[in-house]
Amino acid sequence: AAERVRVRLFFPQEAKATLVEEERDVPRRSLLADSVRGVLGELARRGGTGTVPALPSDVEVRHVYLDAFGILYLDFGERLRAGVAGNTSRAELAISAIVLTLTTNFSEVKRVQFLADGQELTARVGTTDLRRPLQPHFPGEEPQPIVSQPRAEQS
Repeated sequence: AAERVRVRLFFPQEAKATLVEEERDVPRRSLLADSVRGVLGELARRGGTGTVPALPSDVEVRHVYLDAFGILYLDFGERLRAGVAGNTSRAELAISAIVLTLTTNFSEVKRVQFLADGQELTARVGTTDLRRPLQPHFPGEEPQPIVSQPRAEQS
C-alpha cells in the first residue's frame, strides 16, 4: 500500500460566504508538482455536507512551478477563465480555498499565481486581483502585504 499523508482542505460553503476545513489522507508523492496536483484533485471533489468543490472536476492543471520567492504558479487550461468569470462571490471563495489549502499544506508555498494557458489572468474577482500572486486569507479578511525575499539556498 502507498504511504499516505494527511492534508487540510478548505471548501466553499454552499449557503454562506465562508470556508469549511476538512482533513483527508492522500497518497504521498515525491515531487511537489505531483503533490499539488493531488491536493487540487481533492478540491475538485465534494467536501463535507453543505460544501461545494473549489474547482470544477474538468479543469486541467497544465503546469505547476515554484520559484525562489515561494510563489507557486498554477497554469490551468482555458476552462479556468470561464470559472472566474461566473458568480463573483463563489469564484472568490474558490480562489481563497485553493490558496489557503496550498499554503497550509506546503510550507514552501507562500503565494499562488493563477495562469490560464500559460498567460497571466487580467481579471479581478470581487476584491481579488488575479494579476498578482495571492497570499492566504480567509473570506472577509484583508490580506496583509508581503515583501518578497528569495529563500536561502540550502547546502
